[in-house]
Amino acid sequence: MNGSDKAATGATGGPRQIILCCDGTNNTLTGGSHDTNVLKLVGLLAPERHNQLVYYDPGVGAPDQLPALGAWNELVRRKERIAGLAQGKGVYENIAEAYSFLVEHYAPGDQIYIFGFSRGAFTARCVAGMVNLFGIVRSDSKTLILTLIRVYFSTPSDATRRGRVSWGAMRARQAEEGRRENAALAEETGMVSGNASEDAIDAYFARKKKRKSTQREVAEQVRADFASSHGKTAQIHFIGVWDTVESVGIPLLSRRTITRNGGTRDKPGFRHIRHALSLDEVRSSFAPRLYWDEDYALDEHDPARARTLRQRWFRGVHSDVGGGYDVNESGLSDQALHWMLAEAEACGLRREPDTRAPGAQAKPYIAHDTPYDTPWWGVAGLSVRTNVTHRDGDEAHRIRVLGEGAALDPQARIYSVWKSATLLRNHRFWLALGCFFIFLLACGWLGHAALHADAGVGFVDAARQGGFGFDAWQRGFLAACLGDWAHCPAALPSPAAAAWAVGFDFGLIAAYAWLLGLCATWAFRQMAGVRRPDDPVPPVFVLGKAPLLAVLADVLENLMTLLTLWAAAWHSDWLAAAFGAAMLLANLAKWTGLAASLVLLACGILAVSARPLPAPSRP
Repeated sequence: MNGSDKAATGATGGPRQIILCCDGTNNTLTGGSHDTNVLKLVGLLAPERHNQLVYYDPGVGAPDQLPALGAWNELVRRKERIAGLAQGKGVYENIAEAYSFLVEHYAPGDQIYIFGFSRGAFTARCVAGMVNLFGIVRSDSKTLILTLIRVYFSTPSDATRRGRVSWGAMRARQAEEGRRENAALAEETGMVSGNASEDAIDAYFARKKKRKSTQREVAEQVRADFASSHGKTAQIHFIGVWDTVESVGIPLLSRRTITRNGGTRDKPGFRHIRHALSLDEVRSSFAPRLYWDEDYALDEHDPARARTLRQRWFRGVHSDVGGGYDVNESGLSDQALHWMLAEAEACGLRREPDTRAPGAQAKPYIAHDTPYDTPWWGVAGLSVRTNVTHRDGDEAHRIRVLGEGAALDPQARIYSVWKSATLLRNHRFWLALGCFFIFLLACGWLGHAALHADAGVGFVDAARQGGFGFDAWQRGFLAACLGDWAHCPAALPSPAAAAWAVGFDFGLIAAYAWLLGLCATWAFRQMAGVRRPDDPVPPVFVLGKAPLLAVLADVLENLMTLLTLWAAAWHSDWLAAAFGAAMLLANLAKWTGLAASLVLLACGILAVSARPLPAPSRP
C-alpha cells in the first residue's frame, strides 16, 4: 500500500475513523477467556487517543437481555436463543443498528472500517453493500432504514443474475423489461414530450405494462432525495471479515442469504477488502460466501482512488479462523487476527502497539471441530470447501485464493481434537450411548405391544421382535391396504402402544443422531484429509449428506405413522393409504440414509488405513 494512504500505529493525526465491529453467532463479552477476533480487535483500539468512534455488535443470538430471574426463566431464555439462532432472528435488526450508527455519526472526511466474523461478517458485508447501493441517508431519514433493508434484500435486476432460475429473479427481469418497454412506449406516443394526441394516449394506456420498481431505481431515488451531499459519495475504506457465512437461518423456513452480486470491481463504494477463510470447516450450514473476484490492486499509485482485494485460506475450522476458543488454544485464530491487523494497518487503521514481550512464543496450533463437541452438527450436512464462488445453472465459477500461515506449511504441527483420548472420558458420550439402548429397548417393547395384544415373551425378546416387526408394519401398511382394500385400514391390536412407540422413537432419534453425527464427522474428516480448495471433489463426498437424510426421513416417518394411526382410528381408508404411502417412502429413505452413513464410516476407516505415516514435523 502506498505510504500516503497509511497512518502509523498510535498516530493521533489523520481523518476520524468510524469502526463497526460485528461479532458472530452467540458471541459476546467473555472477560477475555475466549474472545473472538472481533473482540480482540476492539481491545486493541483506543478511540479517545486515535480519533475513532467504535461500534460493537454482539451479533445474532447473543445473550443481550437482563439476567434470568430463576431456573425456569433461564430455560425459557435458552429456548428463545436457540430458536433465534436457528431462524437467523435478529440479523435484520443488527444490520439496521449498524447502518443507523453510520447515519448518526458519519461526517465529511471520515474513514469507515467494518469488521465482522461469521454471521457478523454477513452483517458487515450487508451494511457495506447498503452504503455502496444507497449511500448514507440523512439523520432525518432514519425512518427509511427498514425500507432500505427490504429493498437491499430484494433480487437485483442486473445482468449478473440473469442465469439464475428463481421467482425473484424472474420478477426482477420482468420489472426491468417493463421499464424499458414503457419508456419506449412513452417516447413513441409522445407522452414524454407532452404532445400526445387523444388516440396516442388511448394507445399508451392500452399497451402500458404494469410493473414493480427495480432495485436500481429505488437506490437512485434514495441517493437523490434522502442522502446528504457527503452521504452520496460515502465509501467503505476497509472491509475486514473472517469466514463470512453466505446465509443465516434454516433452509426452506427462514433462511436469509446475501443476495447482492459478490463481485467488487464494479462497486466503487468499496476501497480495501480483506477476507480470511476457514479451510477445514465441513458444516454445510456454514458454507462460506467468497468474494467473486481474484486478488487485485487498482490505481495503487493514486491514494485517493486505490482499491484492493485479498482473500486467504487459513487452517482450522470456523472459529479457528474467527476466534472464540479458549485463549490458550487460539494459535490458529491468532494467525488470522494478526494477518487482518497487518492488512488494516497498511490501509491506515490506527491502534495500540503490541504489548507482547519480544520473542514471545506463539501458541500451539489446536484444530478444533464443533461436531466433536456438539455432534448433532454432524447430521446437519457435511461438505468440503472449494474455490467455487457461485453457480450459473450447471456452470461453477472458480477463482484462485491463496493460503496463509499454517495453510502454506505442510510441516506445521497441528494438534487435532480428534487425536485426543478424551472421547471415552466424555460423560455425554456415555449418556448418549445409554439413552440409545434405553430408547431402543423401549421402542421395541412398545412396538411388540402394539402388534401383539398378548405379550407371551420376555422383555428382551419382545423388544427385539417388536423393533423389527413394527418397522415391517410401517413398510408394509400400504401393500396390506392395496391387497385387501375392503379391510383397509386394518386396526392394530393396540394403537395406543403404537403411538407411545413413536413417541419414544423421537428420543431414540435424538440419541442415535448424536452418535451418528460424531462418527460421520470423524469419517468425513478422514476422507477429506489435508486438502486444498482447488482439489477436485470426488462424488463420494455426497455421503456427507447421508446422516441428514437418515434423521430427517426418520422424523418424517414418525409423523406419517401418527397421521396413519389417526386416519385408521377414523376409518378413513383413502387418507390412511395416502399417509401409509408417505410412511413407506420415509422408511425407505431412512434406511437408505443409514446404509449410506455406514458406507461413509467405512470410507473413513479405509482412508485412515491407506494413509501413509506422517513425516516428522518441525518442532
